[in-house]
Amino acid sequence: MTHNTSSDENPVATSWKKRPVFSITGFGLACLCFFLPFCILTCGDNRIDQKSYSGVDIILADYSDENPEFAQANLITTAAFAFLLAGLILSFFSRTFLLRSIAGSVAVIFLMFLYVYLRDRIKYSSHEAAVFLEVKFRIGYFLALFFSLFCVVLNFTVYREEAEKKKAGS
Repeated sequence: MTHNTSSDENPVATSWKKRPVFSITGFGLACLCFFLPFCILTCGDNRIDQKSYSGVDIILADYSDENPEFAQANLITTAAFAFLLAGLILSFFSRTFLLRSIAGSVAVIFLMFLYVYLRDRIKYSSHEAAVFLEVKFRIGYFLALFFSLFCVVLNFTVYREEAEKKKAGS
């Protein structure tokens, strides 16, 4: 039994061909994390008056009446989710690792902006109940941020290696 191997087939190169699977998995898991608890809004130290929000809750709900400080949070969360979906779609249909990396980077920026926005918006609010309100971020947020960063690093590394390969080949 003979095993045909071509001279241009490099085991390292074939392992990189499997990287889109990691990209699809990372972006997919980041999107799924939006269904987990994203943050909890508590009223002081009283655990009775707490409300848990998933990322999807923040995207779909209108908080202008219930919690006016969450009014813009749904736009920021929607943008982060949209860029994660764009990264997932690009992972399926595009071979351009740079575009995936950019989509993931923008999602990371929006997720970090969401963190700062909610913390500062409630902390420095003129609303009379804001003194007692506190936002605590939960596992869904941190996992979404982690998987987004994973995808950014992975896709940018592959893009850089492909660029170096093209440069060395020319």
